[in-house]
Amino acid sequence: LTLGRLSSGLILLCAMIATTSVLIFALQTFYMPTIVFLKMHCPSLQVQPMNLQGPEYFVYGQMLLMFIFLNSHVIFGSSRAMAILDGVEAPNDTPVSHLRSSLSVRQHWKKFHVSWRDFFLRYIYSFSNGDFEGLVLVIAFSSFIHGFYAQWFLWGLVNLVAISLERVLFSKKKSRGKGTKIVMSTVNQTLAFVLQLMIFIPFSIVSKPSQGDPVDRSRYMALSFRALASFALWNFGFSLFNCLRIIAPQTNRERHHFW
Repeated sequence: LTLGRLSSGLILLCAMIATTSVLIFALQTFYMPTIVFLKMHCPSLQVQPMNLQGPEYFVYGQMLLMFIFLNSHVIFGSSRAMAILDGVEAPNDTPVSHLRSSLSVRQHWKKFHVSWRDFFLRYIYSFSNGDFEGLVLVIAFSSFIHGFYAQWFLWGLVNLVAISLERVLFSKKKSRGKGTKIVMSTVNQTLAFVLQLMIFIPFSIVSKPSQGDPVDRSRYMALSFRALASFALWNFGFSLFNCLRIIAPQTNRERHHFW
């Protein structure tokens, strides 16, 4: 039993080290978010092209979303590996990747940071009257502990509205065909990815400063809805393919895959 525990803990730890190595390699070679999201958009650096074009928004946006997820996955996974080596069976906080957990907002809350979800249910939701009141308290607390930043309170509001809408749409529990589920999941995932990029790491456009005008970075950078629209257009096709591979298979084994 001890040998098996050590084996599973070491395997998980080695997997996290390997993932970290890949991320470090990516950050030092082909994926440099500082260049992509700052230098390409900062007038003072004069890096060409000044803005991304067409499918480039989709490529770099998806790479950013992948990096954000793997960042959490490595932290959670390494902590869990250490706990297993110490004989503590810690919960798996990222049982599936963001490509699966983002098919609906409620599924994201169930499949990402699982231990935190359990804490919310046990110590916040269960002490409320449940339903909408419990939902408001959980989201408010989650937004609060992330820090006093406007984007986190906006994130909380978006989640509250999205979960409420999902509850209404699925309240009648009508049987839906796979085609309907795939289309709804595709739209939901595209919206989720767009909102993530819009709230936290917005695509920016720039206007070059006038001659002799001192550079104020915040003054010359603004949210680009064209960038978000380009990302959404390309991502819709990507999400459609992603939802087809996840929802279409009949076997239960397929549903337990990480990616």
